[in-house]
Amino acid sequence: MAKFRRQLQHLVLWWLQVFAVDYRLASEDPVPCPVEDVYAALSWLFEIDKTIGIDPTRRVIYGDSAGGGMRGP
Repeated sequence: MAKFRRQLQHLVLWWLQVFAVDYRLASEDPVPCPVEDVYAALSWLFEIDKTIGIDPTRRVIYGDSAGGGMRGP
């Protein structure tokens, strides 16, 4: 996360809500494990957004390399 500090600070300045999703790496756990981890985390987040005060219109899904690609279309 440290290498994305500047980008994430910009998102927060725009009042966007930022969440970090960690997932298993394919080098340790083969596909589809990493994709399933990301899907489970995002599904959970979308289910509880109103419970914890997340504004769905201000939600950002952000990632680098594989993490960005696994977030879906």
